[in-house]
Amino acid sequence: MLDHARCYIHKLAAVVVFIGSYCFCTVAQAADVSAGPSTVLSQSMFSYSSYGNGDVVFQLTNNPVSQCFGFWLRASDPGFKNNLAILLSVIQTQGQIKVNADDTSANHWSGSTTAYCIVTSLQL
Repeated sequence: MLDHARCYIHKLAAVVVFIGSYCFCTVAQAADVSAGPSTVLSQSMFSYSSYGNGDVVFQLTNNPVSQCFGFWLRASDPGFKNNLAILLSVIQTQGQIKVNADDTSANHWSGSTTAYCIVTSLQL
């Protein structure tokens, strides 16, 4: 009887872990969007000292992400300087960039009523 109970508990635990990991992955992926590869509209890149002490917003020339009018970098994020350097190099070379972003409304840039999605990573 004890072996049957252990077997049942192990099976139940496996099901709970599977369902839990499925739910976590589904929620985590729901907010991710990708755009590009595309060039950056150099006339659309702005930095605002009154919003986040230097947040940077920008747009792509070919932006297929309907929920994101543009993208933004939060100045207080640990990777801000590296991402800004990548963004500036792409503008200077007129190169292509791929942007991954979080499109949840809680992470839209507060400096605009238009949806600028926060950048999670940049890829050359």
